[in-house]
This record gives sequence, structure tokens and C-alpha cells, in this order.
Amino acid sequence: MKTGGIYPALAMIHVANLVGIQCHIGSMVESAIGTMAGAHLCLSQHGIQSNDLVGPLMLAEDVASVDILGNVLNIDDKPGLGINIDEEFITSQATMQTEIT
Repeated sequence: MKTGGIYPALAMIHVANLVGIQCHIGSMVESAIGTMAGAHLCLSQHGIQSNDLVGPLMLAEDVASVDILGNVLNIDDKPGLGINIDEEFITSQATMQTEIT
């Protein structure tokens, strides 16, 4: 997210690899969706030395769930990002927003 998305991050990682600089993927307060996108980026690229993908741990509620045990983010083999969307949460938020406006 700090680079503007996955494509700009890939470009930055590529340049860093060309000059021998290791990369770090960091969290902001992102949902499980952003965290899993970062995790897949980490797994797909050489030259990423470390990460702190802890966004979902900073949220009281999230649109999806991830499997974090201790300091390990488990990656599912489901298609896409491998996340479970909480459709009830999305519906409740959409309903709440409709009632407020």
C-alpha cells in the first residue's frame, strides 16, 4: 500500500534486486485482504528479507479472516488470496451505512 499497490511494489523490488538491496514488506492498519496480498507478494519475490504483516491484529473487526498463530501467518491453498470473507460483517456495515445516511 505504501508504494501504491502491488505493481509499483514489484517495480521497487525489481530495482532493489538489481542493486543488491533487501526489501521489507510492512503493514499499515490494513484488513486481512491487504495483509494477504502482501503475504503473496512476499512469497512470490526474491530479495524480501522480512515482513511485519500484522494489520488484522490491529483491527477489532475485519471483512475477512486470516490464520495467524503467534508470529506465523498461515497461507491457505484456496484460489485467489486464500481468505474467508465475512459476508455477515459486510452486510452489517452496508446496512449501518444506509441507516446513517
